[in-house]
Amino acid sequence: MRSLQLLAQTSARIAGINPRSRAFIANNPEDNTTFVAFEDSTSSNIRVLLNGIAPDDALAFVELARVPIVDQQFKGKAIVGFTYLADQQVACLAARNGDIMLFSKERFDNGEEALEIVGSVDTGIEAMAWSPDQDLVVLVTGHRNVLEMTQDFDTITEFPLHVEEQGEGVQHSVGWGRKETQFHGSAGKQAALNKVDTSKFTLSEDDDHNARIAWRGDGSFFVVSDIDQQKSARVARIYNREGILQNTSEPVDRLEHVLDWRPSGNLIVSSQRLPHRHDIVFLERNGLRHGEFTLREKTNHKLLEVSWNADSTMLAVWLEAENAAGKRQKTVQLWTANNYYWYMKQHLVFANDEDIVGFQWDVESPLCAHIATSGKEV
Repeated sequence: MRSLQLLAQTSARIAGINPRSRAFIANNPEDNTTFVAFEDSTSSNIRVLLNGIAPDDALAFVELARVPIVDQQFKGKAIVGFTYLADQQVACLAARNGDIMLFSKERFDNGEEALEIVGSVDTGIEAMAWSPDQDLVVLVTGHRNVLEMTQDFDTITEFPLHVEEQGEGVQHSVGWGRKETQFHGSAGKQAALNKVDTSKFTLSEDDDHNARIAWRGDGSFFVVSDIDQQKSARVARIYNREGILQNTSEPVDRLEHVLDWRPSGNLIVSSQRLPHRHDIVFLERNGLRHGEFTLREKTNHKLLEVSWNADSTMLAVWLEAENAAGKRQKTVQLWTANNYYWYMKQHLVFANDEDIVGFQWDVESPLCAHIATSGKEV
């Protein structure tokens, strides 16, 4: 891919964005409207806003609803998922206290309450992700169970996340699927036979201890990453659409919380924080490691999220690091690969030490991104 050049941009201001907490973004590709959800900086509320409905300014954001954060232990991390559902024409928000909410522009236009709470998980919600076709939604509950439901929130299956089984796909890992038959470069096949002492594997000091869920682009598999307390390490588990465990990731020392599945299907991306470097690492569907590249940052930084764009050509790395002035700043790096080598094509840094507090690729336009800044702009 050639060097990236900014072709166009539009922006609108939002009052109340807290630069210390994340803004969640969901866009409707049909009319190019954008929903934004964040925690208010002055009160204990989740605010949900939408542009394109103000009579005098199509870019201006109008507040659809406010949701009080009753339990103060969730303040600063109350939102765990936010997605626009095209068939229902609503934005779906999952809160850490267990509530699942829908926000409707149509109800708001009709003078009705935009917010509808459609259900609640008693043990709370740690993560939420909708399948690409939005027929299914997967949740990780507070008791570390995986809960799979239909788009109408009818339960399909529920099962514990942390199990000893490695998955159905393990018994089929023969031939080219086995680690022993993978290419190991100059180290040769002996590298596959060397035993690794996984008892010494630890957590990254930057791990946020939250679960993550990501779907493959065709919706046939999803992956859940979480800290397995029995192993004292983060583990990624791959399930098929029916919620049956297929594979478990091979042990990776200091595997971190960031997670996404390339829409084209061949790679799951995460990160590994080693004492001397910070790598973006890749896993195959069978759970085996499949390469990495090293970030340029050496110290005093941490990763927030990673995400693929719609056509799998670009990987966004959202991180917090010290800038030239010695202040911590949240920025986004855009990486592409060519001949198995990764290049950073763009580093999105805002002036006046503004943080990027929200980043979301457009669901249809591969080279369009939605960004929220601590300067109260989207």
